[in-house]
Amino acid sequence: MSSTVLSEQLKDWVSLAKDFDANDIINPTLNEILNCLNQPELDIDRLSEAIRKDAVLSVRLLSIVNSSFFGFPRQIANIGEAIVLLGAKKLKSLVYTSAVAQISGDDTTGVTTMHCICVATIARRIALKLKLDSELCYLSGLFHDISLIINPLKGINAEEVKSNYYTTVGTTSHQILDFLLLPPEILEAIEGMYRKTQQTYSMVLAIAHNLSMIYKHTHHYDISFIDVEYAFRGLPLSPKSLVALLPEIEEDLSNLESFWSNS
Repeated sequence: MSSTVLSEQLKDWVSLAKDFDANDIINPTLNEILNCLNQPELDIDRLSEAIRKDAVLSVRLLSIVNSSFFGFPRQIANIGEAIVLLGAKKLKSLVYTSAVAQISGDDTTGVTTMHCICVATIARRIALKLKLDSELCYLSGLFHDISLIINPLKGINAEEVKSNYYTTVGTTSHQILDFLLLPPEILEAIEGMYRKTQQTYSMVLAIAHNLSMIYKHTHHYDISFIDVEYAFRGLPLSPKSLVALLPEIEEDLSNLESFWSNS
């Protein structure tokens, strides 16, 4: 399909998406939490109070800080203490992940959402290996398909949305990411992945994207949609060194699926 010819369905999708407002993207409680996290100085008391309003996020936060990953010698039961132990950057990633997980959409949204969380998790692990900003990579992966997760029209063809990314969805993604108070570097990484640029974070995202497809055996997308050869050429990461990361990635993803399915 030509990227300049839009079906009536996609035109309807774009028209509806243009009418989004912040409340369609993120609930008021999560918006309050994100506003707290974006302040120059973190107010632990105010942030703790905001998080307590979201029972699901509170449970997830305490589950994470009490997981084997952190290995604290005692149980953490206080939200304020959990915030301090987790740190603002990781907490922000958790809040955004909760926001994505809570968004309703069509019947494929659950699959797409888990794919995005999977890409984010892999991108973070690759970033740690390359000593890059791991949370920037995580958030780029989390939101790379945001226009499909926040879907105002049931039954929209995902491939058509992707093939028209620059003429339609790119603009919508800008709007959505603005509502989510995300830094512009996130959108730059996402756009760079689709354009196959030599931007470092875009190349990390491209590799994480295709590795997620392989891991999840996802067939509703074309696995070759994003070519990763250019990314391996542009990063100090060989296929062999990526293979060496697979045990850690598989453990991350196994914990991820268990964590989000039980929360």
